[in-house]
Amino acid sequence: MEINKSLKGIMKAYKAAKEAEKAAKNAEERAQAYGERWRYLYHDAETARAAAEDAKAAYAVESAALFETIKAAQGKARERVLSLVMVLDELEAIERGLDVPKKYLEGVSVSVDLFAADLPRAYKYTAYSSQFKAVYKGGAWRLESVSREPLCRASKRRFVWFPTETANVILDRYMNGRF
Repeated sequence: MEINKSLKGIMKAYKAAKEAEKAAKNAEERAQAYGERWRYLYHDAETARAAAEDAKAAYAVESAALFETIKAAQGKARERVLSLVMVLDELEAIERGLDVPKKYLEGVSVSVDLFAADLPRAYKYTAYSSQFKAVYKGGAWRLESVSREPLCRASKRRFVWFPTETANVILDRYMNGRF
């Protein structure tokens, strides 16, 4: 199913929710470690927890339409299905893995099957999984499509296509030992 939706606002809200959750957890651990003597730490933990809940709510509002679109693209499938969180985490991992400045990511295209696996030859059915395609355009990832396709082999989990400029930057980094 063609989607063509920018993930800029959604990724920003998702990262903010993750950071707020982490901060709330750290504040709660600190409050428990210091005990009753430092009552203000409990107030800090409550404030951090409230901020985390607000960030989660903002993420939920921002991602509701895209969540429903992904759900519709997967139809009635119950196995090997995508969630929006899985898509965002994978795009973040791809970005980290390439380790190039964002200006060189422009035009990078990815096709991902998160459930790629090697099934036994005796498996007589065709296994299907949800796969997605995304492109980095205009300073943000754009989710191009989500579809149900036959399961890829484990070695074909992720395909990344680079524009020539990006490929040259990556090759230069590895050839000169700056990785």
